[in-house]
Amino acid sequence: MPAFERMHARWNAVLHRKCWRNRLSEFHVCDCVYGSNEFEGWSYADRLTLCGLLSDVLAESSLLALGSVVVIADLALLSREDLQLLNGQRQGRPIDLALTYVLQQSMVKVREFAETEDLAILFDEEPNDIARDYLEFSHHFETNFGHVFKGIAFGDSKKFSAIQAADMLAYGTYLRESEKRFPEEFVERDLNVVPVINRMLEKVSSHGGVFTIDSLRKLVQMVREKSGTPFRL
Repeated sequence: MPAFERMHARWNAVLHRKCWRNRLSEFHVCDCVYGSNEFEGWSYADRLTLCGLLSDVLAESSLLALGSVVVIADLALLSREDLQLLNGQRQGRPIDLALTYVLQQSMVKVREFAETEDLAILFDEEPNDIARDYLEFSHHFETNFGHVFKGIAFGDSKKFSAIQAADMLAYGTYLRESEKRFPEEFVERDLNVVPVINRMLEKVSSHGGVFTIDSLRKLVQMVREKSGTPFRL
């Protein structure tokens, strides 16, 4: 059974246990952490237990996770000229930086697996304006990397456990980086999920890109040096 199918079966088996207060249509990590929407009325212990069980599903999976973090305050420190240079390569916004890094690393991993494999990305359904933005980014990317990258699609997270898992991984990465970089501003949550999150993130690829001011300045220099050629991080 392929890794995604195994993960999907185990994920849903956890969600649909009869011991929970109600049957969940999907797992949304913020709702679980704060006890809102489908998790309203759930006990602290049950929410923490569910978070832990799902993190175990990911940690025990053979799937590879990639992530990227952009420190927005550092991006704002770049000069207008540098930002214009990055925008010329569709690298001037946090979402552009994160998507480019993850897409390029994904292509590398796909081709390491098999030279004939191609890549497509599934996103959670988004409002029309955000979806159009993602599609424009995808078309820009296909221009230079269409031999590997075949585009993006959108799906309902209630039907795709992989999207729910990605939401959990993204939230975990956000928590981990926020606590590490801005400890004085870090706010205690209703559900203390940090230990569970850390266990879940142990298998996240060490190739995750973190864009701080130093790495952003290096990126600007790389773009200058490669001006006029397809840009790769």
